[in-house]
Amino acid sequence: MATQQDGAAPARWEAYAEASGVEHFAWWCREFVVQSVDDFAGAPLELEEFQLEVMGEAMAVLDEGRPAWRSVVLVVPRKNGKTALLAAYALYRLLHDDGAPEILLAAASSKQAGRLFDGAVGYVRSNPELERLVVVREHEGEIVRIGDVGLRAKIIRVASDAGTVHGFNPSLVICDELHAWTKPLQRKVWAGLTTGGGARRAPQTFTITTAGEAQERELGILGRLVDRNERSGVVERPSDGLTISRQPRSRTLVYNYSAPTTDPADTAAMKLANPASWITEEFLAEQAEKRGHAAIVKPVRGGHEATNLPEGSVDVVFVCDAYHHFEKPGPMLASIHKALRPSGRVVLIDFDKHDKASEFVKGHARAEKEVYFREFTEAGFRRRPSTGLPELKENFVAVFEKVGP
Repeated sequence: MATQQDGAAPARWEAYAEASGVEHFAWWCREFVVQSVDDFAGAPLELEEFQLEVMGEAMAVLDEGRPAWRSVVLVVPRKNGKTALLAAYALYRLLHDDGAPEILLAAASSKQAGRLFDGAVGYVRSNPELERLVVVREHEGEIVRIGDVGLRAKIIRVASDAGTVHGFNPSLVICDELHAWTKPLQRKVWAGLTTGGGARRAPQTFTITTAGEAQERELGILGRLVDRNERSGVVERPSDGLTISRQPRSRTLVYNYSAPTTDPADTAAMKLANPASWITEEFLAEQAEKRGHAAIVKPVRGGHEATNLPEGSVDVVFVCDAYHHFEKPGPMLASIHKALRPSGRVVLIDFDKHDKASEFVKGHARAEKEVYFREFTEAGFRRRPSTGLPELKENFVAVFEKVGP
């Protein structure tokens, strides 16, 4: 367990906890976790100062080893290493927890949940020592600890749009991009995930997310969770860009990084909400300059039955891993048909459901591709020749052309 080092400022967890596992976790990351993304490829995972602070509290324990926090929330902008950190934490807990840990990686969609899962798989593939300790079942979305009786110790990928999650008994649930969990079904899944570890001695939910749009915050789980914690908990503001709230009764800890400005050109203020060392003011200035070109891009918010695009306004519509979610494909396809210019095309990529498909695809996709093709034909499209992409193992690619005016 971690303890204060001579000459170092006291860690935040030391004010209320007996110890923390962060020191061992940081050592394990350095020794066993090899990164594989962008400029960090091949380098060990060295935890940043802000990550040590967050994890120090997240892994803090009270008397008799009881975790200080049942729910931990980290709200921080993109590119600050959220996925890398929590993928490593999931693996660490799988390998070091006693008994048969059940660790769920959950997100608003299967694609988002897959990013966390792929991050953990990448760490395993990059280190032969880790490969000897676990079995990766990519199609099933599982990483299983070798040597466990009954193979019950595992990491499991789940999506909040996948229906019921009851039946799990998680020791740790990691929820990604909670701001996007706005649908009634997703709220039910959240309730199931956060109460499913009742049989465990010390279950924990760890949420990583960006703040999302204002409407998402208002309608979703994240806004209510953060607002309630900051309203009823003990609040600490180490800087203008960070609010920490602690609610001992519900055992909820929230680290909320939020810039004190909406002006992307104010890089000093934006840096306050981007604690990672690699997010420099120079980088933020480059991002702000790129946003200046946004005037040539016009975002349009669609609905469940219509794209809300002007008639005859687009040449190509690209739909990737989304069509199976269309609750009313007929009206939506009519809207797409209307928005396309003459001979405009739709490029469709979606899950290929068939007898030999993975259990995930069988349970997730609403129909076989032949059903989708028929829906497009009935909506006034003709299918055009296309080739698949070999790197897409569970998807098909289809191209449709608008028929008529």
